[in-house]
Amino acid sequence: MRAGIDLDGVVHAWSPTVRRILLAKFGVDVGESETWDWIKDHSTPEMWKWLWSNEGIRSGQYLGPLYPDALLGLKKIAYDQDIIVITARPKAAIPNTLYWLGIHGIEAKEIHVLGHSEKKSAIPCDWYVDDKPENCIDLATTGKPVFLFDQKWNASFEAPGVKRVLSWYELLKAIPGTYSG
Repeated sequence: MRAGIDLDGVVHAWSPTVRRILLAKFGVDVGESETWDWIKDHSTPEMWKWLWSNEGIRSGQYLGPLYPDALLGLKKIAYDQDIIVITARPKAAIPNTLYWLGIHGIEAKEIHVLGHSEKKSAIPCDWYVDDKPENCIDLATTGKPVFLFDQKWNASFEAPGVKRVLSWYELLKAIPGTYSG
């Protein structure tokens, strides 16, 4: 089986990492993300532009910590399924992405770093997990199970064919063919 796994907001704590980086660089705490565009909406245009510059991308925004139990969950999944990483990041983030996956020992059979306009549904998998509502809507068109990893920025989202999971433990119980309890 092929497990389509998003990184940021599911495995990698991107939002808290960027918050820390912006505080160190600009002395501004943008606060904890409560909506998808929170960081953009609470940054100055200068901060947002810097964040997506080569310097900003290399600042470590894609080298932050994992969410609790993410590594254990991925290892359980990798025991009998192929992990297919499907993430949307700038091309300049590919070296940091590969390094980050390697240092954490994440055993991915395939790694797809898509542009922000590319559809994740183009990567065939037996099930998917993502934290972005728009991606989940797209992935649901595949007819495969789609799990929305619960975050503050997607708290009010519901859609047919998308099941919310509150933790890695809950995801492991819900995915086809991996974990029974």
